[in-house]
Amino acid sequence: MDIFNEDSSAGIAFSPEAITKESITLKAGNIVSDVLNGHLCPLETYIKSKAISDVAASICKEIKEDAISEADKYSSEDKVLGVTFATKNTANTYDFSDDSEWVRMDAEIKYLKSKIKAYEAKMIQAMQYAEMVDKDGAIITPAKIKKAGGTTIAITIPKI
Repeated sequence: MDIFNEDSSAGIAFSPEAITKESITLKAGNIVSDVLNGHLCPLETYIKSKAISDVAASICKEIKEDAISEADKYSSEDKVLGVTFATKNTANTYDFSDDSEWVRMDAEIKYLKSKIKAYEAKMIQAMQYAEMVDKDGAIITPAKIKKAGGTTIAITIPKI
């Protein structure tokens, strides 16, 4: 099954001869336009888009190693579907937990982070008052809103 060549009357179809940022933007723009013009339900389109994103992420995760093996067969000048590509080595990750000094410093950092969290909670609480003083008599400066929160939509796709 080629999900990129499905019947366009059954849903979103995406089958450009060459994949470009422009072709992606154009496809997205057409769908957004259909939503804004009342031809598509915004909530259904959002849910379907989330599902498409999840499908794409799952496909990429499952076939990544096969795609890397296939890419190794091409030269650096080759393109597939108009797209250039290259395999790259990723950085090593390290485990420092066998070193006692590192473990001590890491514990200290974790302790300080927990203290910061607790102090930040007091600063948020202090926002409700003109001034707040802790049990030791220290003045707690109210936190300032750096960026106001907004509204989002959480999509929960059932397992079955």
